[in-house]
Amino acid sequence: MDNTAFRIRNARAAFSPLATYVHLKDLGSATAIPVDPLEFWKNAATRPELASGRIVTGSRHEKDMPHWEMHPAGDELLVALSGVFEVHLQDGPNGQRLALKAGEVVLVPFGIWHRLTVQTPGEILFITPGKGTQHRAL
Repeated sequence: MDNTAFRIRNARAAFSPLATYVHLKDLGSATAIPVDPLEFWKNAATRPELASGRIVTGSRHEKDMPHWEMHPAGDELLVALSGVFEVHLQDGPNGQRLALKAGEVVLVPFGIWHRLTVQTPGEILFITPGKGTQHRAL
């Protein structure tokens, strides 16, 4: 059997990015990961798939992020699927706020602390380099 037939046979039906994340591997393949979002990120440091590639996640946001985060291993892409948000970027004493509404994308540079505040509740798709992700309190 050729590789194309194998890949087609192993394709997944459509799924929600809020309940199933996707690990985009550096070599080009992708793996679906059914998750409990709270448990996934609580144990992120022990997950070997975060050592390389990107994680594609989706989440609904009703409230502002309760912390800052930073990704030292690469840029993060934020795609607003619905709602209206503000992306706060902080680099030392400098700060910037970017509007993000449904249908728009913000690229957060690696090494920059950032957080989201909610103007109108909605869903965001994140394409995130998981390796080394850091969090800090407000």
